[in-house]
Amino acid sequence: MDAANRLFLYTPADVAGEERTWIGLEVGGLGAVLDPVECASGEASYALYDGDDAMALHGGKLPPRVEETPAYLSHDSFRLRGAGWWPQTLVLVKSVGEAGWRLAYYVPISDLIEDGAPAFQAAAGVALALLVAVLLAVRHLRNHLVKPAQRQYAALVDSVALNRKIVEVAPVGLCLLRRADGAVLLSNAAARQWLGERDHWRETLSRAGAETGGEECTLENGRSAYVAFAATTYQSEDVVLCGISDITAQKKVEHALRQAKLATDQASASKAMFFATISHEIRTPLYGILGTLELLAMSGLSAPQRQYLDTIQQSSSTLLRTINGTLDLSRIEAGREELEIGAFSPAELVEQVVANYAARAAAKGLTLYALTEVGMPLTLRGDAVRIQQILNNLVSNAVKFTEAGRVVLRACVAATGEPGQVRLRFQVADTGPGIREDHRARLFEPYFRVPAGQGGDSGGTGLGLTICRRLSDLMDGGLSVVSEEGLGTSIAFCLTLAADEPVGAAPVTLAPRPVYVDGAVPEVVDNVRGWLSACGAVALPYRQAGDAAGSADAVLVRTWPPSTPAPRWRQRQVRVWAPGASQDAFLADAADGVASASDPVSICRAVRMAQDGAEPGAPGVAGAASRSLELRVLVVEDNAINQRILREQLEHLGCAVTLASQGDEALRRWRAQPFDLVLTDLNMPVLDGYQLARALRDAGHAGPIIGLTSGSSAEIAQRGLAAGMDQVLGKPLPFLVLAQTLHGIAKDPA
Repeated sequence: MDAANRLFLYTPADVAGEERTWIGLEVGGLGAVLDPVECASGEASYALYDGDDAMALHGGKLPPRVEETPAYLSHDSFRLRGAGWWPQTLVLVKSVGEAGWRLAYYVPISDLIEDGAPAFQAAAGVALALLVAVLLAVRHLRNHLVKPAQRQYAALVDSVALNRKIVEVAPVGLCLLRRADGAVLLSNAAARQWLGERDHWRETLSRAGAETGGEECTLENGRSAYVAFAATTYQSEDVVLCGISDITAQKKVEHALRQAKLATDQASASKAMFFATISHEIRTPLYGILGTLELLAMSGLSAPQRQYLDTIQQSSSTLLRTINGTLDLSRIEAGREELEIGAFSPAELVEQVVANYAARAAAKGLTLYALTEVGMPLTLRGDAVRIQQILNNLVSNAVKFTEAGRVVLRACVAATGEPGQVRLRFQVADTGPGIREDHRARLFEPYFRVPAGQGGDSGGTGLGLTICRRLSDLMDGGLSVVSEEGLGTSIAFCLTLAADEPVGAAPVTLAPRPVYVDGAVPEVVDNVRGWLSACGAVALPYRQAGDAAGSADAVLVRTWPPSTPAPRWRQRQVRVWAPGASQDAFLADAADGVASASDPVSICRAVRMAQDGAEPGAPGVAGAASRSLELRVLVVEDNAINQRILREQLEHLGCAVTLASQGDEALRRWRAQPFDLVLTDLNMPVLDGYQLARALRDAGHAGPIIGLTSGSSAEIAQRGLAAGMDQVLGKPLPFLVLAQTLHGIAKDPA
């Protein structure tokens, strides 16, 4: 190509094989195509290489080191070139035709960047955005996935390490056994020691399956272990987790406790046998003493003799209470005390308690009475004997420590709980000297007695209130004390009992007529008025003789304690005798009215009789007991003293008595003649009372059989009833108890 940018191309014209002729071609204006001036930058250039790698043509700036033919020009290529680490030129090599010519085009990088700046900027922005997005994503993954996972992994590693340490230092043996073959997967030193001593544990525990349980094992050397196991999984394998505890010391303690309990039971049995024997041996002669004293009291005695007799009777009664208290406490402590649940009248029970101590209270000049709250259920179900035993003790203490004033026994319904149950509250209040606070805290301790300076006579064993507390606990009840020095003492006994009748049921229905109530104690008057009003009467307090003017059918109730002077009343009236007084003597004195016991139920029934026009002097109860029972009684007793006392007691009641010293002798006498009643001792040689009762029933005896025993346990009474007896009475047998029992039999022969 010349300066005019003309390109001359020549080729030989082959004529007859001689190269003499050439054909030429002139191409003009080629510079317009290849001249780099026409490019966007003066830095761009090109070069045309022939088949011999010689530069045939170039344009623009001469390419670097064109005097040398680079190796990359031998083939089509795309390459960056430059001096140093940063490329300066983009080289494009392309073959031209088939003669081996190649065209190389050199473009500066700066031109490319300048020409493609918008595209590069857009691409860079996109790349930057993608980079930021990737970085944010990486950060999010690191903060929310990687780091938590790392923390969890670290915690897991720490937990595993800690668990291994815990397992290793645990005071019990811990191990994991593979269920498939019993291999130990994990264990601590204690477990390895135990497993080494008793290898067959592995087989036993690996067969545990899905069960959870335990097994006690004893080694040949005497050591004992308890193995607790549970099936679980570990590293995708079925395993058994085992805990092995050394219970050798525990087994020794258990053995020692069993031996101690056995010794205690033997001692308790020996103690019970001792007390039973002592009870029998003491009560038998004591019965002779007390029975003889009662018979002596019925004979004619002078005043000094009567005083001596009273002293002996009081001392004997104190001795009997001491013996009974000691035996009761021993029975309770031995767990032999059982409740005998039955129906009883709470009103009659409290009156009976007051009657037991009326004579002692009267001798000290005390006013003793009982109050039963209006609406009290007529019958309740509970152990009346134990309830009365508690109340007897409380009233006895109140009478003993009170020198002036009164003693009151109150019974009320504290609350109603579930249907058919009531919360009963008994209260014994006195006007005695009171109890100091430091003594109140010890009041229920065994053998504690209030000092004589605080209550006068402090004689006794100190077991009474302790027995009350134990019996109260046995009945799920409670005892509480309120006392102030100089003001008196109040002891409350609460317990829950079953009620056969609803609260508030009236014992009788009275005509709505005026019934006046008179008495020395306003509290008693108000209580009787409440009961009469609940039964339908118009109950009014009596104030003066003119109260009943114009009411011919009015009735006057004279309560106990009576008022003085006696009211002037010429119409029908009900006179209440004092608790413990002789009914027959009172009937003779109360010829101008209907007689009644002091409990509110009896008073209401007596008022009903008065309203119905009963004859003056009639008893307001079932009737006065006959003095002559005229019963044929067979007494079976092996003790001569007891025989004589029973015979005289029964003859005093008008009974015909036949004696027998043995059970077989009693059978012979029974076959010889009929008897209305058999009274037999339980403990006799050859044929005892239980066997005698069975033999009599088998032989056809249909009459009552009453057993007598010096024992005091409920089992004895139950055994007697099971043998066919109607009742079992304890010795010493008071004359009054015997009389009441036989009167009941005489009234109900069936």
